[in-house]
Amino acid sequence: MRSRWLPRSIAFLVGLGMAVGVLATYVMLPAPTSDLSAPRPVTTFPVTSTSFADPRTVALRPSFSAQAQLSLGRSGVITESSCTPGVPFGSGTTVARVDSNPVIALATSVPFYRDLVPGTEGADVNALRAALRALGYTIDAEGAYRGAVIDSLADLQKRNGVNPADGAFRLADFVWIPASGGAPSECEVSVGEQYSQGSPFAVVPGSLRSLQLVPSTSAPVPGPRAARVAGVDVDLPESGVISDPEAVARVASSPEFAEALDSETIAASTELKDARQAVAVPPAAIFGIQDAAACVQDDNGEAHVVSLLSSSLGRTLVTFPEGVDVPRAVRLSDAIDVTTCTP
Repeated sequence: MRSRWLPRSIAFLVGLGMAVGVLATYVMLPAPTSDLSAPRPVTTFPVTSTSFADPRTVALRPSFSAQAQLSLGRSGVITESSCTPGVPFGSGTTVARVDSNPVIALATSVPFYRDLVPGTEGADVNALRAALRALGYTIDAEGAYRGAVIDSLADLQKRNGVNPADGAFRLADFVWIPASGGAPSECEVSVGEQYSQGSPFAVVPGSLRSLQLVPSTSAPVPGPRAARVAGVDVDLPESGVISDPEAVARVASSPEFAEALDSETIAASTELKDARQAVAVPPAAIFGIQDAAACVQDDNGEAHVVSLLSSSLGRTLVTFPEGVDVPRAVRLSDAIDVTTCTP
């Protein structure tokens, strides 16, 4: 009987000893400090400086001039034509032959409407001068139809096989095309057809005149801006209208622009030409918001007026007034003990 109870007694004593040891360990361990049991709330946050160019994706609405209908100044059989829809006419090149007589295209801002004789003056003469200058001839931008203009025109006639190549401007030898160039959308006559002077020869669609920024709900940060339109870098005026002829011409000649014409607007990107130095703070540091202005309170308790630039990815970009030292840190949420700020 005594041997049967001995193992049970030993097991009981071992278990009791372990329990006493655990209890003693628990009693002897120090209680957790307050720092471990309740972490201190974050009341300030260090500010960081960053460069800000206000990048945006915007929409531009293109504006076009009216389409132009081209006509030739002589009648006869069309024996040659370079008119191909979608292929631009080249200024200074032969676009057609009527009864084997070459007709030269000239791109000008003013359509031709008369023959010119030495001494003739007017907008059409100056437009002719501009067209010849664009082809590389060295002549004055303005003046009467004489001297170097006649010599330049004679050279152009000779290059294209006009006979006589005497430098006389005859409507029968030239066809006006818009100064912006452009590819014909329609060719009205074909080789071998009888053509009547003044009847339609080709139709050139309207050319790009300007690009208008479509207003958005978010106003951009003021300042000179650059834009990238159809892969072309241009300046974006404060008015929101891109109308500089050189800039418009570069955009219009871009393959990306041609692909975007199916839509009423064209996507573009824009940003400040000179990036600003901004300060990044947590949204919890911002209070007293009024339009694009707000307040922050630095870690010393002083409140500052700031200008709001943007907010994303858990941070708000602001600028401090010129001449104000940027604080090292700002207070957050419940640590802010003021409600307003003054400049």
